[in-house]
Amino acid sequence: MMTKLRELERAKLDADWVDPAEAAQSKRKAIEAAWKDNENAPIEVDKRLKANKAELKALMPYIKTLRKKPLWDELQKQKPA
Repeated sequence: MMTKLRELERAKLDADWVDPAEAAQSKRKAIEAAWKDNENAPIEVDKRLKANKAELKALMPYIKTLRKKPLWDELQKQKPA
């Protein structure tokens, strides 16, 4: 048992040694941070959807006027050559 403790102490003094518990905790924190930054999380999707719907509603009058105007090809066909 003492030799095991001494080996652990020596390993801790080495720069390459990483505590498995600390490694697992840092990995868990990284996963949580990545999940929080996920843009496809349901909450983020709902926020973007609401914002896009509001923008579409604001642009609807302009979209309706554009529907009434003839397209570029139609304008070119109407002009006599």
